[in-house]
Amino acid sequence: MPFTAEATGWWNVEKTDVKWLLLRFKASADERYFFEPGQNPVTPTGPPIAMVRDGNVTVDTGPLRVALSGTKPVLFDQALLNGHPMLAEVQPPFVLTLADGKGVVHTVIHNWRVTLEEATPLYASVKATAFFHSHSGLSYMEKPVARLDVRYEFFQGESFVRVFHTLTWMVNNYMVGGREISLGLRPNLGETGTARLGMSDAAGLPWETHWNPARQLTAQQDEADHFAVTAGNQKATEGKRLGGWINLQGQDGRGISIALRHAWQMYPNAFEVGDGRLHVQLWPSRGPSMSFTPRALMTPEFFHHPVWKVHPWTREEGHFVHERARHEFFQYTAEGAARTHELTFSFHDQTSRRSPPELNALTQRPLALRQDPVGAFPFLLLSPDRPQAGPGSDAGNH
Repeated sequence: MPFTAEATGWWNVEKTDVKWLLLRFKASADERYFFEPGQNPVTPTGPPIAMVRDGNVTVDTGPLRVALSGTKPVLFDQALLNGHPMLAEVQPPFVLTLADGKGVVHTVIHNWRVTLEEATPLYASVKATAFFHSHSGLSYMEKPVARLDVRYEFFQGESFVRVFHTLTWMVNNYMVGGREISLGLRPNLGETGTARLGMSDAAGLPWETHWNPARQLTAQQDEADHFAVTAGNQKATEGKRLGGWINLQGQDGRGISIALRHAWQMYPNAFEVGDGRLHVQLWPSRGPSMSFTPRALMTPEFFHHPVWKVHPWTREEGHFVHERARHEFFQYTAEGAARTHELTFSFHDQTSRRSPPELNALTQRPLALRQDPVGAFPFLLLSPDRPQAGPGSDAGNH
């Protein structure tokens, strides 16, 4: 098998004896693979699948050709599947709005940069960074309110893209929270087609409905054990745990699907279709805002615990109140908190190798090799022998 290798751990300070070796190669879950030290490796042939030109990154996996702009803060600037454009010319930007108790504060993205981290004939990794700013003139908006990091992973011969979306909070006033966090794209799939939603991570038929660019469709996981799907203004269906994927497909068989890992575990979130856009709301605009206040983060039992009455600044309140909550500088702050979402974007047609349910299964349960415990730790857990405890008492330790 052709592969690339990277040493990630060493036995000595001089870094001459490799302890951990990271291998990248195309694998299938139904095959077994063996690494043979001392043999001549088969290196991948051909040019790298990604290149940089004029600050923009272009990735060509074979079936999929993607352009990532170095100046426009959009998820994809262009996507061609077997030569056919899959996206409209104008794409929606990344969205972050804030809630400060007085209303919704809108932000804009500054300093958008795209960097090609790695490019081989088999694989490419691209990282985009930016900062959200507000022009509202509020005192806590003088610096960026959040940092955005987006990492893309592309694979030779595949028409899907793995995306890691990380938002890092940069506001020290914990009374300011998030109203909406979202990203999306504008598909170019014709005027009509079919929308499918995964109803469960396990095997099962998806929910299906007619789709056109103007029709409003929302699937929102609002609680750990409840989601609802609305079409127009009518509730279409509901259930416990959303499957985590949506697929829009045109009449010619071309389609775009999105899989969101841990959709019900990381509630609230939503898929939203309407006005020609396909959005993933990592924190939906419908429902409560993302709050960093102690009342929101603590359980009611802990927030109202009688232990807080021993402090003079909380005795009259009857619940937790931070000692310096009313001061300009906060001993307690949400600044630096970060949240990462993993997604898979698939551009597919009738010739594509993988279906949206298959890619969702790989997104929810990725293939991972476990470290050898003997190599991961210098010693296993040891305990002294205890004969007085009886025969067999230390069998588990051995």
